[in-house]
Amino acid sequence: LAEGATAQSVVDWVLAGAKGPPPGNGRGGTVGLERGAWNVIHADLEPGNYALFDFIPNPTDRRPNAAHGMMMEFKVE
Repeated sequence: LAEGATAQSVVDWVLAGAKGPPPGNGRGGTVGLERGAWNVIHADLEPGNYALFDFIPNPTDRRPNAAHGMMMEFKVE
């Protein structure tokens, strides 16, 4: 996350069409998995504030699941 940005500010930026400077930099991700499947992502993160998001479309309204709160912020010290 950029200085002063939050996970919600990233979601808002994406929902608004990703216009203007992003509130952070992407570091990778994964794809949707079938029920019962799993994967592991290895990352060497520098100290800072980060967030995880679920941008898979929600089946009820097709908005990203992150728009419904499926996101998490964390800090690496």
